[in-house]
Amino acid sequence: MNEKINDWREVQAKSITYFSDSEPAIINKSLIKKLKSISVKNNNSNARFCLHQNPESSLHSMIILEYKDKKCRKPHKHDEKEEILHILEGQMIALMLNDRGKILKKTLLTPEENFLYSNPKGKYHIWLPLTDYVIYVETKRGPFQQKDNLNPKFNYIDILKKNIDFNLDCYNKGCSKHCSLSKITAEI
Repeated sequence: MNEKINDWREVQAKSITYFSDSEPAIINKSLIKKLKSISVKNNNSNARFCLHQNPESSLHSMIILEYKDKKCRKPHKHDEKEEILHILEGQMIALMLNDRGKILKKTLLTPEENFLYSNPKGKYHIWLPLTDYVIYVETKRGPFQQKDNLNPKFNYIDILKKNIDFNLDCYNKGCSKHCSLSKITAEI
């Protein structure tokens, strides 16, 4: 795509990603509108604006537009990093799980209520959009390294199916198959 937006440059990443070329990086309603437009023009792809200058920055803060059905939904944890979410549009469920897959906390995030969420280091977590898309700010210590995402040994698909009361399609272009987390019981 390689589209230039004012002081923002696109970089190669799993989702459409832009970094600011100016300091300070500023996000406003107009830029959020542009993020939505870019996403729509690209077949409703997930997209983000990074407020940090580059992938090696020590603090990562990103405005993320994420669709309900455009990302693999797998819990993971970071032993050395906390994450903070600030939801701007839409609704999503934040789940925190222990090392055996027991759900420790289930939180509904909305712009009106529970709009900030902090996940501690060392706890498995997963964000599950309830609306067609969500827009949120994610902040955590950088730099990003894939090895920092630790995947669970427990059967998370069964745990999610037993503990969510909504249908969720899960897809990632890197996965070999499309899966669905459909409601089995409503224990919320």
